[in-house]
Amino acid sequence: MNHNEEDKKTTPGLSLKVWLRLTKYFKLQKKELIWAGIVIVLVTGLFSAFPLFTRYAIDNFVVPATTEGIVPFALLYISFILIGGVCIIFWCKLLMTMEMRIGKFIRRDCFVHLQKLQISYHNVNSVGYLIGRVMSDTERICGMISWGFSFIIEASLIIVFSVTFMLILNPMLALVLIIIIPVAGLIAWIFQRKILRESGRGLIATIFALMPVHDQYNLDTLPPPQHTLLALLRNRDLPPIF
Repeated sequence: MNHNEEDKKTTPGLSLKVWLRLTKYFKLQKKELIWAGIVIVLVTGLFSAFPLFTRYAIDNFVVPATTEGIVPFALLYISFILIGGVCIIFWCKLLMTMEMRIGKFIRRDCFVHLQKLQISYHNVNSVGYLIGRVMSDTERICGMISWGFSFIIEASLIIVFSVTFMLILNPMLALVLIIIIPVAGLIAWIFQRKILRESGRGLIATIFALMPVHDQYNLDTLPPPQHTLLALLRNRDLPPIF
């Protein structure tokens, strides 16, 4: 069995059971997780509150055409920006620390697991392949755990805070937007599927157009787009029609 066949058999896709096995690494970073959660709530709350500052400035300075009280307002506005910037720096530092530490723990467990495997496994798998899998896979997992999940939580909190502040500013307009946004998202999803399907058909048509002459070219002398198409053609690894 070659490495490509093994990769296809050992990567069934997204599995909740596999991700749940990573919860033990979250427990090792409990302190950083708590601080990251506090900081991200503070940051999203601060930056989502800026429309309230805009409303206050319009109602108290623009409409009355006065600058009375603008200095305290400007100081408060600048302080919010500075606090948000410092929180973002601290948040990124926490995420980078979590990424490096979780990666160290996962690689250590992978090394211990490899030492427990039978000799026959190491006879059919090269050391370079095993090291490459351990290094690349753990790096992707750590990036997903630290940055990926954090961005998902951040986006969710932004939606929650934005809807909350919209309801404070104009409840009727906020309700209209709450109704329109899911409809717009559904329309975008439908058009995205259609675009991907047509792109797949165009790629396959291009590959079959190149089929009669693909053996006449040297892959190393072609630019990346043609290089990729001819490589797919020669390997007979054609993408499916969506």
